[in-house]
Amino acid sequence: MVGGKKKSQLSQNEKKLIIYSVKKHKTKHVLFIGGEPTLYIREMNDIILRLSNMDIKFRMTTNGHFARSKSEALEVLSSINRLSGVNLSYDRLHAKFLPEQNIKNLFAACEELKINFSIIMAMMSPMDLVLLKKLNKIGRFTIMPQKLLPIGSAKLNNIGYKYPSFDEGVLKKLCPNRRVIIYMCGQGFTSCCSSLALCARPGRVIHHTVGHHLNSEFYKLISKYTFRKMMRELGVSGLKMLPEDSAPCVLCEHVFRARYGESL
Repeated sequence: MVGGKKKSQLSQNEKKLIIYSVKKHKTKHVLFIGGEPTLYIREMNDIILRLSNMDIKFRMTTNGHFARSKSEALEVLSSINRLSGVNLSYDRLHAKFLPEQNIKNLFAACEELKINFSIIMAMMSPMDLVLLKKLNKIGRFTIMPQKLLPIGSAKLNNIGYKYPSFDEGVLKKLCPNRRVIIYMCGQGFTSCCSSLALCARPGRVIHHTVGHHLNSEFYKLISKYTFRKMMRELGVSGLKMLPEDSAPCVLCEHVFRARYGESL
């Protein structure tokens, strides 16, 4: 994945580093995430062009703002080289400012260009499943419901999926991102897309190269251990768990903050 918010645009050196890393590690899938990737089409195309000799599938996650008409959606999608898939980010909040017609236009444009289309739907409560009925009327495509995490602006506004109590089943799980490498603009490589990566100091969770990240204590822990075993390895067993810790990413931040505190 390529994304990030702390810096709005990749430098030339960062692009070179990403391209070198993708080639070195023989990456098969590259996902451009946000902010909003369609604001940086030139940068996306520059990276894609330099990887033209590799068999890679390129996808992006978008908020669909540009799909005010089918023709506008076609124009934007056609301007991105080798785009094979589009994920539309959608939830109750998006529904307030993203017209249903935008979704229809984006889906129709993807169908015409033979680009795979799917929707990632973040839920704040089980009641949000009613949104599925509206989406299912638009057409046949994959919808991936996931619980909204209290990350970034959602955390600042105290928005997130509300768990009634702590679900101990999460302790048996592994990190859902353990097979993903993300490049955070202006920061480095990580496997974390939660608040942990957004606030950690360089060298603990985010690293300058993919190699440094894969050999880091952080990556070895999240890729090898369940959360219960990870807590034992870090010596933080017996933490008081809150309902929101039922989400793996929230639990992970809780565990590492308990171990490292402000030095994280």
